[in-house]
Amino acid sequence: MIKIAKFSLTNILIPAVLVVILCCSCAAPHADVTLEQAKELIDSDTQLTVIDVREPSEYCDKAGHIPGSLNYPWRSGVLQNEYRQLPAESPILVVCRSGNRSHQAAAFLRSKGFSQVYDMLGGMRTWDDPAAACTDSGDEKP
Repeated sequence: MIKIAKFSLTNILIPAVLVVILCCSCAAPHADVTLEQAKELIDSDTQLTVIDVREPSEYCDKAGHIPGSLNYPWRSGVLQNEYRQLPAESPILVVCRSGNRSHQAAAFLRSKGFSQVYDMLGGMRTWDDPAAACTDSGDEKP
């Protein structure tokens, strides 16, 4: 006599859901942070790299940029071509003018294996601390 095993829907669904959860956690999205959270990261994490993905004309305009940030423009493909220069294991805060390009850039960095990527919501439009000018030191690429 041949025995046929009974499978319940639960016995199939639970392992399937666990596989999906485990797979998705490996490719977790970047974290969106508010202006206040971004400032806290900048003030508290000495390993943080701030990446400004605006074009050089925006980065150097009268509004300036976050002091110490590095300019890796998104639209012109600089970040896509030079991301390997960035520290993949250190936290990275990505910023642009309003939050659109930084969202794309942050997702790109996560897809390339960067483990701690933060996207500042609202971009430089929300920045209310003093900004640096391009004549200030610390705004060159590493």
